[in-house]
Amino acid sequence: MNTLDKLIGGINPEKGLSRAKARVELRKIEAMDKIIEKTTNKETNSGYSRHGASRVKRTFKNWFTDRGTPDEDITKNLSLLRERSWDLFMSSPLATGAIKVKRTAVVGKGLRAKPSINHELLGITQDEARTIELDIERKWKRWAESTSCDKGRRHNFYTLQRLLKLSLDMNGDVFWIPFYEKKVGSDYELSIQLIEGDRVSNPRSIISNRLWSLKDQFRKERVGKNTIVEGVELDENGSVVAYHIAKLNRTKNKTHERVEAFGKLTGERMIYHLFEPERIGQTRGVPILAPVMGALKDLTRYTDAEMKRSIIMSMFTAFITSQQEQKTNPLSIGNVDTSHLKKEEGKGEEPEKQESINLGSGNIVELQPGEDVKTSAPNSMNIGFEIFIKTICVQIGSALEIPHDILMKQFNDSYSASRAALMEFWRVASSERDYVVYNFCQPVYEKFILELVEKGKINLPRFFDSKEIRDAYTRCTWVGESKGHLDPVKEIVAAEKRVGLGISTLEKEAREIGNDWEEMHKQSAIERKKRVEDKLVGGGIDGDN
Repeated sequence: MNTLDKLIGGINPEKGLSRAKARVELRKIEAMDKIIEKTTNKETNSGYSRHGASRVKRTFKNWFTDRGTPDEDITKNLSLLRERSWDLFMSSPLATGAIKVKRTAVVGKGLRAKPSINHELLGITQDEARTIELDIERKWKRWAESTSCDKGRRHNFYTLQRLLKLSLDMNGDVFWIPFYEKKVGSDYELSIQLIEGDRVSNPRSIISNRLWSLKDQFRKERVGKNTIVEGVELDENGSVVAYHIAKLNRTKNKTHERVEAFGKLTGERMIYHLFEPERIGQTRGVPILAPVMGALKDLTRYTDAEMKRSIIMSMFTAFITSQQEQKTNPLSIGNVDTSHLKKEEGKGEEPEKQESINLGSGNIVELQPGEDVKTSAPNSMNIGFEIFIKTICVQIGSALEIPHDILMKQFNDSYSASRAALMEFWRVASSERDYVVYNFCQPVYEKFILELVEKGKINLPRFFDSKEIRDAYTRCTWVGESKGHLDPVKEIVAAEKRVGLGISTLEKEAREIGNDWEEMHKQSAIERKKRVEDKLVGGGIDGDN
């Protein structure tokens, strides 16, 4: 006990005892802190304890983390994420551009079917296979280019592809269902219905996700032994059994329809669920803007503020000062309509006409004695605005796998850098295109061929013998937009060399630039024949003899 404690204890024993007890407790805490620090320091001697898992470094001291199951982390926040994604799409130019640039790169004007039957497996000649391919292609084009392919009879198949990709990115997932029904004016019964992600929800849920999360960790219901998570019904093993679709979208009292995931007799898929998984066991998809929503919203607010600032800066304002007493406001912007101030019968005299000074372009105003004019000079422009925007766009583009050159539609760098950006983005677009093909285009194409065979509109021998035979008949190549070229001459020379070395083919090169080689070849033959007939060229092989 130190001298101060002894003095206080002699004057006030109770206070001295309290101080002594407090000092003992403080020593216990200090001893415990030393033990914890010693233990922690011991943990930091090896592995990630000294780096990413450190608990003593200042960088990590206030970094609190937690992790739940995919449904806990994703599903309980999905409604709010969708709402914010929609709002950004409607209000943020950068968010709109990011979603649309992916849709254009992946789908473009639409992915076109190019039948490619495996004639070797089927045991038929190449000419026989080509005859069947042309017949299928002709019938497919007639169906795909009409609105009969859409259940609502609004869009053709290529517009459905664009809608599907747009909804997939904006909502996180999308559903489609094949229907078979007779339609007036159509020879085919197959039609496709697209379903937005928020229509698939729990059937008994009449409140929003945010309110529901106060009761449960995520929207989860049980039906017998099955579990319904955000409209997806799972069995005991976690396999998808059915989907619950609201008939009316985003209403409080929803009437749901239960759609089996697979047919009971054939096992054929009855409904298709498209989303890009980011966690094992994930039930629903996440909007692609989810990781960058904060940055996009702040960037939108910042650009709006800078725009308003620039508008204000562009205005010229003059202030008139006077040493005399002013009864009226001498400054008026624009002409003032005083017709409503005319004298009314029995209600006083007509008010005096007031003179006004109007601001205009190059106006010369004569002032009264003692009056002076002062102007306000606006501040200079924000010179760091463009640099800041580009820096943020680089980060956003990195998260969305879109190079900032493409995201901002600016190619101001060197040819090599711009070409590298295009090639990198093309890798992403190609991967996403394959996903759309395998999960939408190809399944629809196979169902269309199945209807042709069942209705006797095409003869495909042994079609129902095995799935291998069916796959041979329904094999198809999907042709879409090309990746684009910064220097077409260099690209053509490179393609010519690839074909000449035998490491590529004319068909593959044509497909890379979004063309059908056979159609190009057929048209080229017609044009060449016509030019020879008109004696514009000779009859040699190269057309210049």
